[in-house]
Amino acid sequence: MSAGAPNQPPATAPPINLEAITEPTPTAVAGAQDDEKDFLAQVELDTKKETLEGIKQDRGERKLYAARIFSLMKWWVLGVFAILLFQGFLSNPHDWYFKWFTLHQVKFQLSDGVLIAVVSGTTASVIGIFLVVANYLFPKR
Repeated sequence: MSAGAPNQPPATAPPINLEAITEPTPTAVAGAQDDEKDFLAQVELDTKKETLEGIKQDRGERKLYAARIFSLMKWWVLGVFAILLFQGFLSNPHDWYFKWFTLHQVKFQLSDGVLIAVVSGTTASVIGIFLVVANYLFPKR
């Protein structure tokens, strides 16, 4: 069998000279402590950089989502306003004459229950969305 084969007893290790072991010199200990301090300072600096980048990203995301939510709320309210205008102006049948075509007997009629549901639902939704977004964008710290 070869020397590195399994099931072979290990070769005898060279004798250990315990007198060769000495205490570290003060400069070696100080150098190790300085290395540890430098490492901890670098870790703290990296942590602060990550925190700052996170804050900058949060600010950018807040601006983006604030603009999107404002746009959604604006179009939602304009849509409800259009429904109310149609209800008011198109509730009686009319002929509408345009330059290229004519609409005969156009009528837009919603029941009172539907109008109440649309207006109250929109009001609740707009207020709810505003509160959720405001609490997300400007958390209490």
